[in-house]
Amino acid sequence: MVEKINITYLYGYGSDALNHLNTIIPLINEQIASGSKIGMVLIHDSVVLSFSKRKFNDIIKNLFDLPVKFFAMSPDLKARGISADNLFDKVEPIEYTDLVDVLENSEKIVSWM
Repeated sequence: MVEKINITYLYGYGSDALNHLNTIIPLINEQIASGSKIGMVLIHDSVVLSFSKRKFNDIIKNLFDLPVKFFAMSPDLKARGISADNLFDKVEPIEYTDLVDVLENSEKIVSWM
């Protein structure tokens, strides 16, 4: 069972679109400051952000420093050759059936793709 999340972001941009993270991180910080529990599902190209063996720049480090529940879509990880064993500690790999549970337990869903 997935815990209740106030806002779940479906994030689909890869590491080549860091300007999107520069926009979303302050929004998430504001929502956290107002007491919201935030989840982020890394989907499509954004799953490359969860690869623990990559070199993190400050923007990606700031993202994973947030008190957010992170998920990465397993089919997208597999398509990009990323093993679940090589994910950043805060990232939970999920299947599409798990995604349904995450979204069902979220009050709001924001698509950022």
